[in-house]
Amino acid sequence: TDSINYVGGINTDDMYDNMMNKFKWGGIENPHVYLDENTENMFSNMRVNFASLAKALILQQKTDSASYVLDKCLQLLPDSRLPFDLYMLDVVDDFYMLNNIDKAHEVAKGILYNTYQDIEYFLSLKAPYSDDLGLEKRKTRHVLRVLINMSEKYNDKRFSAEIQQTLEKYEPALSRIFK
Repeated sequence: TDSINYVGGINTDDMYDNMMNKFKWGGIENPHVYLDENTENMFSNMRVNFASLAKALILQQKTDSASYVLDKCLQLLPDSRLPFDLYMLDVVDDFYMLNNIDKAHEVAKGILYNTYQDIEYFLSLKAPYSDDLGLEKRKTRHVLRVLINMSEKYNDKRFSAEIQQTLEKYEPALSRIFK
């Protein structure tokens, strides 16, 4: 098990074997297989499981295994198949922990692109429709704050500045939609 401080922990050996070798992914890798909302939610949770396993492996200093886990996550559940969102934030953090800045940026940029698309959508709506998206707006704000804080935490100043610069473009509108 790992040293993550929550009830249950992770048996990294069993979880790694199950996720990397045994589990059958039900055709998720096939772009022609339809994903309904429930399936998308289930696979979002699987992304969290991949990230949790990777983090536990990193803490055990099994960085090669952690990299394989994260690569499998991206292979099975790419942005083109299931858009990157807040459930990918821990994957970004794991790549930073592995000092794989390129992959951290790749995933973070996918999250940011999708988040900016959400903001554009929010801006396109007029009242009363725009008033009914409180949860979605809070999630969007959370994602942006986490990515800024994360890039600063890992001393990735250029990337943090890049996010800040894009946010400045949206600043007048953000104050209006994030009430």
